[in-house]
Amino acid sequence: MNKVEEKQTFAPKEEIEEKVVVPDIVADDDDDEEDEEELVDPIDTIREQCSRDAESKALLAELQACTDRVESRNMTEETCQQEQFDFLGHRDHCVAHHIFNHLK
Repeated sequence: MNKVEEKQTFAPKEEIEEKVVVPDIVADDDDDEEDEEELVDPIDTIREQCSRDAESKALLAELQACTDRVESRNMTEETCQQEQFDFLGHRDHCVAHHIFNHLK
């Protein structure tokens, strides 16, 4: 076989392989995107539920009262940091008791 014949036999195979591979890859990507479900983080739901108990509502009311008081004044050094920590600490404590039921 001479060099001219080798080029003729190899060129069509490469072209056929490229044509077959490219459409298959594109088609597979579209199918994967359609089949994937959007994941939902269970901690968001648990946080919302824990924010509804009586103690959380009381702590949230204290936080809101403090926020209103601070925003009504022009010059104050008071912050509502402690009230915020109290509310978030209670809520996170509640979440910690429930989150492990949702892990696999």
